[in-house]
Amino acid sequence: MKSVSAECKEKLEFWRPQNLAAASRVPGATTEALMELLNFLKAPKCFEMESRS
Repeated sequence: MKSVSAECKEKLEFWRPQNLAAASRVPGATTEALMELLNFLKAPKCFEMESRS
């Protein structure tokens, strides 16, 4: 989340909202930051599968 301000990141880390609706109620959370967060959460993740032998 490169384009999110340090202040906004700090507030989201402090409040640690459970979902995007709760994040939208964090004081100082901007629309742009919430959209960046949504894009981050929707991005495909690379997970390593543990081999079961």
